Amino acid sequence: MLNKKVLIEKLGEEYKPMLNKISIPDFTKCIAQYSGLHISEVKDEVIEEYLSLWAKNKKHIFDLMGDIRFDMPIKYVDEDRQYDKKLIEVGKQFPAYYPWLKLFRGATNNKIDTNNFYWQDRDMINELFPGYRYEGMALTRFFKQKLDAPDELITALGRVWENSTVEATFTLSIDPVDIMLSSENPYDWVSCYRLEWGCEDSHADGCLAGVLDSATIITYAWNAEGKYSLYGNYEFKNIRYKRMRMTIGVNKDFTAIHFNTIYPGKSDYSDSFRKLLRNKVETYFANKINKENVWISNDTVDWKDRVECSRYYDNYGYSEYSACDVYMIKGEKEHPDITPYNEIIHCPCGCGENYRGSDCDRDYWYYNGDGHINENWSEEGYYCEYSDEREDCDGDCGPDCPVWCRNNMVCELDENEGCDRNCWDAEDDGDFDPYRGNVVRCNPENCKECPLYKYHKQAEQEDREFEEQRDKELTEHIEIGDFTISFPASK
Repeated sequence: MLNKKVLIEKLGEEYKPMLNKISIPDFTKCIAQYSGLHISEVKDEVIEEYLSLWAKNKKHIFDLMGDIRFDMPIKYVDEDRQYDKKLIEVGKQFPAYYPWLKLFRGATNNKIDTNNFYWQDRDMINELFPGYRYEGMALTRFFKQKLDAPDELITALGRVWENSTVEATFTLSIDPVDIMLSSENPYDWVSCYRLEWGCEDSHADGCLAGVLDSATIITYAWNAEGKYSLYGNYEFKNIRYKRMRMTIGVNKDFTAIHFNTIYPGKSDYSDSFRKLLRNKVETYFANKINKENVWISNDTVDWKDRVECSRYYDNYGYSEYSACDVYMIKGEKEHPDITPYNEIIHCPCGCGENYRGSDCDRDYWYYNGDGHINENWSEEGYYCEYSDEREDCDGDCGPDCPVWCRNNMVCELDENEGCDRNCWDAEDDGDFDPYRGNVVRCNPENCKECPLYKYHKQAEQEDREFEEQRDKELTEHIEIGDFTISFPASK
Protein backbone atom coordinates (compact mmCIF):
# COMPACT_ATOMS: atom_id res chain seq x y z
CA MET A 1 0.00 0.00 0.00
CA LEU A 2 1.17 3.53 -0.79
CA ASN A 3 3.29 5.02 1.96
CA LYS A 4 2.23 8.52 3.03
CA LYS A 5 5.85 9.53 3.58
CA VAL A 6 6.70 8.69 -0.02
CA LEU A 7 3.75 10.76 -1.24
CA ILE A 8 4.81 13.76 0.85
CA GLU A 9 8.38 13.51 -0.45
CA LYS A 10 7.14 13.52 -4.05
CA LEU A 11 4.71 16.42 -3.59
CA GLY A 12 6.80 18.55 -1.26
CA GLU A 13 6.69 19.64 2.38
CA GLU A 14 4.05 22.29 1.66
CA TYR A 15 1.52 19.47 1.25
CA LYS A 16 2.50 17.64 4.44
CA PRO A 17 -0.11 19.27 6.74
CA MET A 18 -2.82 18.45 4.19
CA LEU A 19 -1.74 14.86 3.52
CA ASN A 20 -1.28 14.11 7.23
CA LYS A 21 -5.04 14.56 7.64
CA ILE A 22 -6.08 11.77 5.27
CA SER A 23 -6.25 7.98 5.56
CA ILE A 24 -4.61 6.28 2.58
CA PRO A 25 -5.84 2.79 3.65
CA ASP A 26 -9.46 4.00 3.85
CA PHE A 27 -9.21 5.81 0.52
CA THR A 28 -7.76 2.67 -1.08
CA LYS A 29 -10.73 0.68 0.23
CA CYS A 30 -13.06 3.23 -1.36
CA ILE A 31 -11.30 2.93 -4.74
CA ALA A 32 -11.38 -0.88 -4.54
CA GLN A 33 -15.14 -0.87 -3.91
CA TYR A 34 -15.72 1.83 -6.52
CA SER A 35 -13.75 0.01 -9.21
CA GLY A 36 -14.86 -3.54 -8.46
CA LEU A 37 -11.21 -4.57 -8.11
CA HIS A 38 -9.81 -6.57 -5.23
CA ILE A 39 -7.85 -4.28 -2.94
CA SER A 40 -4.66 -6.15 -3.88
CA GLU A 41 -5.30 -5.20 -7.53
CA VAL A 42 -5.46 -1.46 -6.81
CA LYS A 43 -2.04 -0.17 -7.79
CA ASP A 44 -0.08 2.27 -5.65
CA GLU A 45 0.53 4.39 -8.75
CA VAL A 46 -3.22 4.87 -9.16
CA ILE A 47 -3.72 5.95 -5.54
CA GLU A 48 -0.67 8.21 -5.81
CA GLU A 49 -2.05 9.90 -8.93
CA TYR A 50 -5.51 10.43 -7.43
CA LEU A 51 -4.23 11.83 -4.11
CA SER A 52 -1.64 14.00 -5.84
CA LEU A 53 -4.36 15.58 -7.99
CA TRP A 54 -6.56 15.97 -4.91
CA ALA A 55 -3.81 17.72 -2.97
CA LYS A 56 -2.79 20.07 -5.79
CA ASN A 57 -6.32 21.00 -6.85
CA LYS A 58 -7.75 21.44 -3.37
CA LYS A 59 -4.74 23.10 -1.73
CA HIS A 60 -6.38 26.55 -1.92
CA ILE A 61 -9.46 25.17 -0.15
CA PHE A 62 -7.30 23.57 2.55
CA ASP A 63 -5.41 26.84 3.03
CA LEU A 64 -8.70 28.69 3.50
CA MET A 65 -10.23 26.13 5.87
CA GLY A 66 -7.02 25.28 7.72
CA ASP A 67 -8.09 21.65 7.66
CA ILE A 68 -9.78 19.12 5.41
CA ARG A 69 -12.94 19.44 7.54
CA PHE A 70 -14.74 22.20 9.35
CA ASP A 71 -17.49 21.39 11.85
CA MET A 72 -20.24 23.68 13.13
CA PRO A 73 -23.38 22.97 15.19
CA ILE A 74 -26.75 22.78 13.48
CA LYS A 75 -30.30 22.35 14.73
CA TYR A 76 -33.06 21.67 12.26
CA VAL A 77 -36.48 20.09 11.90
CA ASP A 78 -36.22 16.67 10.29
CA GLU A 79 -38.38 16.90 7.17
CA ASP A 80 -37.46 13.53 5.71
CA ARG A 81 -40.76 11.80 4.87
CA GLN A 82 -39.31 8.37 4.12
CA TYR A 83 -41.21 6.76 6.98
CA ASP A 84 -40.46 3.19 5.89
CA LYS A 85 -36.74 3.78 6.31
CA LYS A 86 -37.28 5.46 9.66
CA LEU A 87 -39.24 2.43 10.90
CA ILE A 88 -36.43 0.14 9.76
CA GLU A 89 -33.95 2.40 11.56
CA VAL A 90 -35.95 1.98 14.79
CA GLY A 91 -35.98 -1.77 14.15
CA LYS A 92 -32.20 -1.84 14.01
CA GLN A 93 -32.10 -0.17 17.42
CA PHE A 94 -34.52 -2.82 18.79
CA PRO A 95 -33.72 -6.04 16.86
CA ALA A 96 -36.31 -8.16 18.70
CA TYR A 97 -39.05 -5.98 17.21
CA TYR A 98 -37.49 -5.61 13.77
CA PRO A 99 -39.89 -8.10 12.03
CA TRP A 100 -42.91 -6.23 13.41
CA LEU A 101 -41.59 -2.83 12.39
CA LYS A 102 -40.85 -4.18 8.94
CA LEU A 103 -44.42 -5.50 8.75
CA PHE A 104 -45.75 -1.98 9.39
CA ARG A 105 -43.23 -0.23 7.12
CA GLY A 106 -46.01 0.98 4.80
CA ALA A 107 -47.51 3.21 7.50
CA THR A 108 -47.58 6.92 6.62
CA ASN A 109 -48.90 7.98 10.02
CA ASN A 110 -49.36 6.55 13.51
CA LYS A 111 -52.40 4.51 12.48
CA ILE A 112 -52.73 0.86 11.49
CA ASP A 113 -54.04 0.52 7.95
CA THR A 114 -54.45 -3.08 6.80
CA ASN A 115 -54.40 -1.94 3.19
CA ASN A 116 -50.64 -1.70 3.65
CA PHE A 117 -50.41 -5.38 4.67
CA TYR A 118 -49.70 -8.47 2.69
CA TRP A 119 -52.43 -11.06 3.21
CA GLN A 120 -49.97 -13.32 5.05
CA ASP A 121 -49.30 -10.52 7.57
CA ARG A 122 -53.01 -9.94 8.12
CA ASP A 123 -53.58 -13.67 8.68
CA MET A 124 -50.68 -13.82 11.14
CA ILE A 125 -52.08 -10.98 13.28
CA ASN A 126 -55.54 -12.56 13.24
CA GLU A 127 -54.09 -15.89 14.34
CA LEU A 128 -52.07 -14.31 17.16
CA PHE A 129 -54.84 -11.99 18.34
CA PRO A 130 -58.17 -13.55 17.31
CA GLY A 131 -61.08 -11.15 17.42
CA TYR A 132 -58.82 -8.19 18.17
CA ARG A 133 -59.93 -5.05 16.36
CA TYR A 134 -56.74 -3.27 15.41
CA GLU A 135 -57.75 -1.45 12.20
CA GLY A 136 -57.24 2.28 12.73
CA MET A 137 -55.53 1.81 16.09
CA ALA A 138 -52.47 3.87 16.94
CA LEU A 139 -49.38 1.86 16.09
CA THR A 140 -47.70 2.92 19.34
CA ARG A 141 -50.68 1.57 21.31
CA PHE A 142 -50.53 -1.76 19.46
CA PHE A 143 -46.83 -2.16 20.22
CA LYS A 144 -47.39 -1.31 23.90
CA GLN A 145 -50.54 -3.40 24.53
CA LYS A 146 -49.96 -6.43 22.35
CA LEU A 147 -46.20 -6.65 21.95
CA ASP A 148 -45.16 -5.31 25.38
CA ALA A 149 -42.59 -3.04 23.71
CA PRO A 150 -40.31 -1.00 26.00
CA ASP A 151 -40.99 2.69 26.50
CA GLU A 152 -37.80 3.59 24.63
CA LEU A 153 -39.15 1.92 21.49
CA ILE A 154 -42.57 3.54 21.90
CA THR A 155 -40.93 6.96 22.16
CA ALA A 156 -38.75 6.32 19.10
CA LEU A 157 -41.75 4.99 17.19
CA GLY A 158 -43.83 8.04 18.03
CA ARG A 159 -41.13 10.33 16.66
CA VAL A 160 -41.11 8.62 13.27
CA TRP A 161 -44.07 10.68 12.06
CA GLU A 162 -43.13 13.87 13.87
CA ASN A 163 -41.05 16.65 12.43
CA SER A 164 -38.60 16.15 15.25
CA THR A 165 -35.79 18.56 15.97
CA VAL A 166 -32.36 17.20 15.12
CA GLU A 167 -29.29 18.49 16.93
CA ALA A 168 -26.28 17.60 14.85
CA THR A 169 -22.98 18.75 13.43
CA PHE A 170 -22.84 20.34 10.01
CA THR A 171 -19.54 19.67 8.25
CA LEU A 172 -17.76 21.09 5.23
CA SER A 173 -15.23 18.57 4.00
CA ILE A 174 -12.69 17.96 1.27
CA ASP A 175 -11.62 14.67 2.85
CA PRO A 176 -11.34 12.24 -0.11
CA VAL A 177 -12.93 9.46 1.95
CA ASP A 178 -15.87 11.71 2.87
CA ILE A 179 -16.40 12.56 -0.79
CA MET A 180 -16.14 8.95 -1.97
CA LEU A 181 -18.60 7.85 0.74
CA SER A 182 -20.95 10.78 0.17
CA SER A 183 -23.96 8.46 -0.24
CA GLU A 184 -22.96 5.66 2.15
CA ASN A 185 -24.75 5.58 5.50
CA PRO A 186 -26.46 3.22 7.95
CA TYR A 187 -29.83 4.99 7.53
CA ASP A 188 -30.80 3.20 4.30
CA TRP A 189 -31.05 6.26 2.09
CA VAL A 190 -29.40 5.94 -1.30
CA SER A 191 -28.45 7.92 -4.38
CA CYS A 192 -26.89 7.11 -7.74
CA TYR A 193 -23.51 8.08 -6.21
CA ARG A 194 -23.42 5.03 -3.93
CA LEU A 195 -20.56 2.58 -4.47
CA GLU A 196 -22.74 -0.53 -4.53
CA TRP A 197 -22.05 -3.07 -7.26
CA GLY A 198 -24.81 -4.21 -9.58
CA CYS A 199 -26.11 -0.67 -10.23
CA GLU A 200 -26.11 -0.32 -14.01
CA ASP A 201 -27.35 3.27 -13.68
CA SER A 202 -24.58 4.24 -11.28
CA HIS A 203 -23.05 7.72 -11.44
CA ALA A 204 -20.47 6.99 -8.74
CA ASP A 205 -17.69 8.30 -10.96
CA GLY A 206 -19.02 11.68 -9.82
CA CYS A 207 -17.56 10.88 -6.40
CA LEU A 208 -14.05 10.38 -7.79
CA ALA A 209 -14.44 13.36 -10.12
CA GLY A 210 -15.32 15.41 -7.02
CA VAL A 211 -12.21 14.18 -5.21
CA LEU A 212 -9.93 15.22 -8.07
CA ASP A 213 -11.39 18.59 -9.05
CA SER A 214 -10.71 22.07 -7.70
CA ALA A 215 -14.31 22.99 -6.84
CA THR A 216 -16.12 20.21 -4.98
CA ILE A 217 -16.75 20.27 -1.24
CA ILE A 218 -19.07 17.83 0.50
CA THR A 219 -21.35 19.14 3.26
CA TYR A 220 -23.29 16.85 5.57
CA ALA A 221 -25.12 16.66 8.87
CA TRP A 222 -24.27 13.93 11.37
CA ASN A 223 -24.76 13.14 15.04
CA ALA A 224 -23.26 9.66 15.28
CA GLU A 225 -20.12 7.91 14.12
CA GLY A 226 -18.51 4.52 14.43
CA LYS A 227 -17.59 1.36 12.56
CA TYR A 228 -18.94 0.92 9.08
CA SER A 229 -19.05 -2.03 6.71
CA LEU A 230 -19.00 -1.08 3.04
CA TYR A 231 -21.32 -3.70 1.51
CA GLY A 232 -19.59 -6.40 3.56
CA ASN A 233 -16.40 -5.98 1.51
CA TYR A 234 -14.39 -3.41 3.46
CA GLU A 235 -14.48 -2.35 7.08
CA PHE A 236 -13.90 1.18 8.38
CA LYS A 237 -13.03 1.79 12.01
CA ASN A 238 -14.63 5.20 12.30
CA ILE A 239 -16.96 6.85 9.81
CA ARG A 240 -19.35 9.73 10.39
CA TYR A 241 -22.91 8.59 9.70
CA LYS A 242 -24.42 11.11 7.27
CA ARG A 243 -28.05 11.91 7.99
CA MET A 244 -28.09 14.12 4.93
CA ARG A 245 -25.56 15.52 2.49
CA MET A 246 -25.32 18.30 -0.05
CA THR A 247 -22.44 18.71 -2.47
CA ILE A 248 -21.35 22.27 -3.21
CA GLY A 249 -18.99 23.77 -5.77
CA VAL A 250 -16.92 26.91 -5.18
CA ASN A 251 -15.01 29.17 -7.54
CA LYS A 252 -11.33 29.90 -6.99
CA ASP A 253 -12.05 33.16 -5.11
CA PHE A 254 -14.82 31.63 -2.93
CA THR A 255 -17.14 34.43 -4.05
CA ALA A 256 -19.63 32.13 -5.78
CA ILE A 257 -21.12 28.83 -4.63
CA HIS A 258 -23.20 26.22 -6.40
CA PHE A 259 -25.61 24.25 -4.21
CA ASN A 260 -26.47 20.75 -5.41
CA THR A 261 -29.46 18.61 -4.49
CA ILE A 262 -29.97 17.63 -0.85
CA TYR A 263 -30.07 13.89 -0.17
CA PRO A 264 -32.05 12.03 0.97
CA GLY A 265 -35.49 13.28 0.12
CA LYS A 266 -34.43 15.60 -2.70
CA SER A 267 -37.61 17.63 -3.30
CA ASP A 268 -39.07 16.82 0.14
CA TYR A 269 -37.15 19.59 1.89
CA SER A 270 -38.75 22.98 2.42
CA ASP A 271 -37.33 26.27 1.19
CA SER A 272 -36.61 27.24 4.79
CA PHE A 273 -34.43 24.17 5.30
CA ARG A 274 -32.54 24.80 2.06
CA LYS A 275 -32.05 28.40 3.14
CA LEU A 276 -30.74 27.23 6.54
CA LEU A 277 -28.03 25.11 4.91
CA ARG A 278 -27.20 27.77 2.36
CA ASN A 279 -26.84 30.38 5.11
CA LYS A 280 -24.45 28.12 7.01
CA VAL A 281 -22.21 27.79 3.95
CA GLU A 282 -22.44 31.41 2.82
CA THR A 283 -21.70 32.80 6.27
CA TYR A 284 -18.67 30.55 6.64
CA PHE A 285 -17.09 31.65 3.36
CA ALA A 286 -17.99 35.34 3.77
CA ASN A 287 -16.23 35.36 7.13
CA LYS A 288 -13.24 33.49 5.75
CA ILE A 289 -12.64 35.93 2.89
CA ASN A 290 -13.59 38.95 5.00
CA LYS A 291 -16.55 40.01 2.86
CA GLU A 292 -19.99 41.27 3.82
CA ASN A 293 -22.32 38.31 4.16
CA VAL A 294 -24.75 39.39 1.44
CA TRP A 295 -25.32 36.91 -1.39
CA ILE A 296 -27.49 37.18 -4.48
CA SER A 297 -28.85 34.56 -6.83
CA ASN A 298 -27.61 34.18 -10.38
CA ASP A 299 -31.23 34.61 -11.46
CA THR A 300 -31.28 38.22 -10.24
CA VAL A 301 -28.46 39.54 -12.45
CA ASP A 302 -28.01 40.15 -16.16
CA TRP A 303 -26.92 37.18 -18.23
CA LYS A 304 -23.53 38.75 -18.88
CA ASP A 305 -22.89 38.95 -15.12
CA ARG A 306 -23.93 35.41 -14.29
CA VAL A 307 -21.48 32.88 -12.87
CA GLU A 308 -21.41 29.78 -15.02
CA CYS A 309 -21.32 26.34 -13.44
CA SER A 310 -21.25 23.09 -15.36
CA ARG A 311 -19.25 19.91 -15.29
CA TYR A 312 -15.98 20.56 -17.13
CA TYR A 313 -15.97 16.92 -18.22
CA ASP A 314 -19.69 16.29 -18.36
CA ASN A 315 -19.41 12.55 -18.92
CA TYR A 316 -18.68 12.02 -15.21
CA GLY A 317 -21.26 11.89 -12.46
CA TYR A 318 -24.77 13.21 -12.65
CA SER A 319 -26.02 16.35 -14.38
CA GLU A 320 -27.23 18.28 -11.34
CA TYR A 321 -25.17 21.38 -12.03
CA SER A 322 -26.96 24.50 -13.22
CA ALA A 323 -26.16 28.20 -13.17
CA CYS A 324 -29.63 28.71 -11.67
CA ASP A 325 -28.40 27.23 -8.36
CA VAL A 326 -25.44 29.58 -7.96
CA TYR A 327 -25.24 32.34 -5.35
CA MET A 328 -22.57 35.05 -5.38
CA ILE A 329 -21.35 37.77 -3.04
CA LYS A 330 -23.05 41.02 -3.89
CA GLY A 331 -20.96 43.94 -5.11
CA GLU A 332 -18.00 42.06 -6.55
CA LYS A 333 -16.86 43.30 -9.97
CA GLU A 334 -15.95 39.86 -11.25
CA HIS A 335 -16.76 36.33 -10.18
CA PRO A 336 -14.71 33.49 -11.70
CA ASP A 337 -16.82 30.61 -12.98
CA ILE A 338 -17.24 27.36 -11.05
CA THR A 339 -15.68 24.35 -12.81
CA PRO A 340 -16.44 21.04 -11.07
CA TYR A 341 -15.06 17.80 -12.50
CA ASN A 342 -12.19 19.60 -14.23
CA GLU A 343 -9.80 16.63 -14.15
CA ILE A 344 -9.79 13.61 -16.45
CA ILE A 345 -10.24 10.36 -14.51
CA HIS A 346 -7.70 7.75 -15.49
CA CYS A 347 -9.19 4.27 -15.24
CA PRO A 348 -8.65 2.80 -11.74
CA CYS A 349 -7.38 -0.47 -13.20
CA GLY A 350 -4.08 1.25 -13.98
CA CYS A 351 -4.27 0.84 -17.76
CA GLY A 352 -3.59 4.57 -18.22
CA GLU A 353 -6.68 5.10 -20.38
CA ASN A 354 -9.24 7.79 -19.65
CA TYR A 355 -12.31 6.39 -17.91
CA ARG A 356 -15.31 6.44 -20.24
CA GLY A 357 -17.73 8.02 -17.76
CA SER A 358 -21.22 7.09 -16.64
CA ASP A 359 -22.94 9.97 -18.43
CA CYS A 360 -21.25 9.46 -21.79
CA ASP A 361 -23.14 8.13 -24.83
CA ARG A 362 -25.31 5.96 -22.62
CA ASP A 363 -27.66 5.36 -25.56
CA TYR A 364 -25.36 2.73 -26.95
CA TRP A 365 -22.71 2.01 -24.31
CA TYR A 366 -23.64 -0.42 -21.57
CA TYR A 367 -22.19 -0.46 -18.03
CA ASN A 368 -22.63 -3.82 -16.34
CA GLY A 369 -22.49 -2.45 -12.78
CA ASP A 370 -19.44 -4.48 -11.73
CA GLY A 371 -17.25 -1.47 -10.96
CA HIS A 372 -16.14 1.72 -12.64
CA ILE A 373 -13.37 0.53 -14.94
CA ASN A 374 -13.41 0.57 -18.74
CA GLU A 375 -13.43 -3.22 -18.85
CA ASN A 376 -16.99 -3.18 -17.52
CA TRP A 377 -18.30 -1.16 -20.46
CA SER A 378 -19.37 -2.64 -23.78
CA GLU A 379 -21.14 -1.52 -26.92
CA GLU A 380 -24.81 -2.47 -26.78
CA GLY A 381 -26.48 -4.17 -29.75
CA TYR A 382 -25.39 -3.53 -33.33
CA TYR A 383 -24.59 -0.43 -35.29
CA CYS A 384 -27.63 0.21 -37.47
CA GLU A 385 -26.51 1.13 -40.98
CA TYR A 386 -29.80 2.95 -41.57
CA SER A 387 -29.45 5.32 -38.66
CA ASP A 388 -27.47 8.53 -38.52
CA GLU A 389 -26.58 7.65 -34.95
CA ARG A 390 -26.00 4.41 -33.10
CA GLU A 391 -29.27 2.91 -31.92
CA ASP A 392 -30.33 -0.33 -30.30
CA CYS A 393 -30.66 -2.83 -33.12
CA ASP A 394 -31.04 -6.60 -33.19
CA GLY A 395 -29.27 -6.85 -36.54
CA ASP A 396 -32.42 -8.04 -38.35
CA CYS A 397 -33.54 -4.83 -40.02
CA GLY A 398 -36.67 -4.99 -42.14
CA PRO A 399 -40.25 -3.65 -42.33
CA ASP A 400 -40.75 -4.36 -38.63
CA CYS A 401 -37.78 -2.20 -37.66
CA PRO A 402 -38.63 1.50 -37.13
CA VAL A 403 -35.09 2.58 -37.98
CA TRP A 404 -35.19 0.62 -41.25
CA CYS A 405 -38.61 2.07 -42.05
CA ARG A 406 -37.52 5.64 -41.45
CA ASN A 407 -34.66 5.18 -43.88
CA ASN A 408 -36.51 3.15 -46.52
CA MET A 409 -39.75 5.03 -47.04
CA VAL A 410 -41.51 4.51 -50.38
CA CYS A 411 -44.57 6.08 -51.96
CA GLU A 412 -47.84 4.15 -52.06
CA LEU A 413 -48.24 5.22 -55.69
CA ASP A 414 -45.14 3.27 -56.67
CA GLU A 415 -43.30 1.21 -54.09
CA ASN A 416 -40.27 1.15 -56.36
CA GLU A 417 -39.94 4.89 -55.81
CA GLY A 418 -38.47 6.27 -52.60
CA CYS A 419 -40.20 9.04 -50.68
CA ASP A 420 -38.22 12.10 -49.63
CA ARG A 421 -40.42 12.59 -46.53
CA ASN A 422 -42.11 15.68 -47.93
CA CYS A 423 -45.21 13.59 -48.48
CA TRP A 424 -47.01 13.02 -45.20
CA ASP A 425 -50.27 11.38 -44.31
CA ALA A 426 -52.63 14.09 -43.04
CA GLU A 427 -54.04 11.67 -40.46
CA ASP A 428 -50.62 11.58 -38.81
CA ASP A 429 -50.89 15.31 -38.16
CA GLY A 430 -47.54 15.87 -39.77
CA ASP A 431 -45.71 13.01 -38.07
CA PHE A 432 -44.64 9.83 -39.77
CA ASP A 433 -45.34 6.72 -37.74
CA PRO A 434 -42.58 4.21 -38.51
CA TYR A 435 -44.50 1.37 -36.90
CA ARG A 436 -46.95 1.43 -39.82
CA GLY A 437 -44.21 0.22 -42.09
CA ASN A 438 -42.29 2.12 -44.72
CA VAL A 439 -45.12 2.88 -47.19
CA VAL A 440 -46.13 6.54 -47.04
CA ARG A 441 -49.73 7.32 -47.94
CA CYS A 442 -50.34 10.35 -50.13
CA ASN A 443 -52.22 13.45 -49.14
CA PRO A 444 -53.30 15.87 -51.91
CA GLU A 445 -52.47 18.97 -49.86
CA ASN A 446 -48.97 17.90 -48.85
CA CYS A 447 -48.05 16.03 -52.02
CA LYS A 448 -49.21 18.50 -54.67
CA GLU A 449 -45.65 19.60 -55.44
CA CYS A 450 -44.25 16.07 -55.58
CA PRO A 451 -43.20 15.12 -59.19
CA LEU A 452 -44.20 11.49 -58.62
CA TYR A 453 -47.60 12.55 -57.32
CA LYS A 454 -48.10 14.91 -60.29
CA TYR A 455 -47.08 12.19 -62.73
CA HIS A 456 -49.52 9.67 -61.28
CA LYS A 457 -52.35 12.17 -61.03
CA GLN A 458 -51.81 13.21 -64.65
CA ALA A 459 -51.78 9.57 -65.69
CA GLU A 460 -54.98 8.95 -63.73
CA GLN A 461 -56.61 11.95 -65.47
CA GLU A 462 -55.56 10.71 -68.90
CA ASP A 463 -56.88 7.24 -68.09
CA ARG A 464 -60.21 8.70 -67.01
CA GLU A 465 -60.49 10.80 -70.19
CA PHE A 466 -59.59 7.78 -72.32
CA GLU A 467 -62.22 5.64 -70.58
CA GLU A 468 -64.85 8.34 -71.00
CA GLN A 469 -64.10 8.75 -74.72
CA ARG A 470 -64.13 5.02 -75.25
CA ASP A 471 -67.45 4.72 -73.48
CA LYS A 472 -68.90 7.35 -75.77
CA GLU A 473 -67.66 5.58 -78.84
CA LEU A 474 -68.92 2.17 -77.71
CA THR A 475 -72.36 3.27 -76.53
CA GLU A 476 -75.58 4.06 -78.53
CA HIS A 477 -78.43 6.09 -77.08
CA ILE A 478 -82.18 6.03 -77.89
CA GLU A 479 -84.47 8.68 -76.51
CA ILE A 480 -88.03 7.61 -75.74
CA GLY A 481 -90.03 10.47 -74.34
CA ASP A 482 -88.31 11.75 -71.24
CA PHE A 483 -86.07 8.68 -70.97
CA THR A 484 -82.68 7.87 -72.58
CA ILE A 485 -81.74 4.24 -73.05
CA SER A 486 -78.01 3.40 -73.47
CA PHE A 487 -76.75 0.08 -74.89
CA PRO A 488 -73.57 -1.22 -76.51
CA ALA A 489 -73.16 -0.03 -80.02
CA SER A 490 -73.53 -2.61 -82.77
CA LYS A 491 -70.41 -3.57 -84.66
